[in-house]
Amino acid sequence: MYFARLSSRSACSKRRVRRVATLLSVGLLLSASAAWAAWPNTLTVFDDPLLPVESIGVVQRGGEHWFVAEIWNDDPAVQSGQVYLKRHIPGVGLSARSNVGNDPGGVDRLATPGRHALPSIAIDSNTAVNLSMQADAVGYGPTIENMAVNPVTLAPALNPPNLIDDESTRTADRGRSGIAINETLGDVWSCWTYHKPGDDDVYCRGRQAGLVNLTWTEPILPLATTAVIEDHPSVVLQTTTARRVVAYHTASGIKVRLFDNSNTEDQPNDVSLGGTGDVDFPHLVDANGVLHVVAAHKVDNTIQYATCSADCHMDANWSRETLDDITAPGDEVAHPQVAVDTAGHVFVAFQHLPAGQGTTAERVKVTAKCATGGWDNDGGELIDDTQGREQLGGHTVFKALPAFVPDDTNNRLSVAYVQAVGGADRLGRWARKDTTLAFNDICAGQ
Repeated sequence: MYFARLSSRSACSKRRVRRVATLLSVGLLLSASAAWAAWPNTLTVFDDPLLPVESIGVVQRGGEHWFVAEIWNDDPAVQSGQVYLKRHIPGVGLSARSNVGNDPGGVDRLATPGRHALPSIAIDSNTAVNLSMQADAVGYGPTIENMAVNPVTLAPALNPPNLIDDESTRTADRGRSGIAINETLGDVWSCWTYHKPGDDDVYCRGRQAGLVNLTWTEPILPLATTAVIEDHPSVVLQTTTARRVVAYHTASGIKVRLFDNSNTEDQPNDVSLGGTGDVDFPHLVDANGVLHVVAAHKVDNTIQYATCSADCHMDANWSRETLDDITAPGDEVAHPQVAVDTAGHVFVAFQHLPAGQGTTAERVKVTAKCATGGWDNDGGELIDDTQGREQLGGHTVFKALPAFVPDDTNNRLSVAYVQAVGGADRLGRWARKDTTLAFNDICAGQ
């Protein structure tokens, strides 16, 4: 089922014309208007000119932010990635960079050219870091990658990741993964892509929360094992419904499925958001029991948004919208991420490439669902006006998760992104803005 359009095509066309006229009036350059002003409080988190950042993710817990990044060594003699952590404490600042695992040549290191760790991160109340990432399997050689997931203490080098999946019969790559923790439910849950050319599958596995170095005790749950592409999972754990929820890409759009903590699935499981496999890269969040998911239509260059508050295993209970008026004709959008603040405002961050301006003009922007007038139709707010290609979360095809989060302790939004600043150098950046100010700026005049 396709997402419902936000408004009539005529209304969309009028706004598109107004948007094009506005762009022409400024010569396709950034103006000083509120819609184009860059966010304040932008900080470089990872900066190593010899080892560029490949992907970055961010989570927050109790006002503190944690960052995970894959640093990729392009040296032909090395060609491998290493995963690092940093922590930001208000009033103190950023910690030093800590590598995950104590052996740069061991299980935590990705040693296959052209592969990426794609780390995803969750934090528990004891500030233990839970990572989900692709890693070389010990004893299987560099051509077989498995998913390594494990809590990491404040001295992460002392606690290298344990493998979530070491099944030697699954000999292909493990692709992008997601991880979520819910201490009320006592659960940690991770889903990942088992990549085979032309036949990607989605698997999940859970374990008990709260203990460092706890092994993965639940059986591996195969969600999608048909001979088609099913990949890019995003996961949440709902306290209100005690449900494990996963959204992933399929040939028919974005599939959403719900399970209890014994992995019994709610039926019917017929939720399919979007009409074709061109809708991809879902990002799923839970806000006070309400599910929100966004995905990108890679052909139409629209952003699909859907939400559900009850019985979300049933297709009819999802409300769908299409954000098709946030760009000018010919613009490209990618990798949307959704965040909901404590006031219930819904924000979407996305990668935006203006038509005809080249990749150096690519930027990360944030739009919002306004009280009136639908979503902001002036293109949202620019995150950073520094020249250089920007990627939400990182890699141009994949991204770390999550890269866009609200902070419930100080009413701020956080966006983590990778910025190419010239040559092969890529920085890990962090932008923050007050959610009320962001909403009022984005939705002014609507």
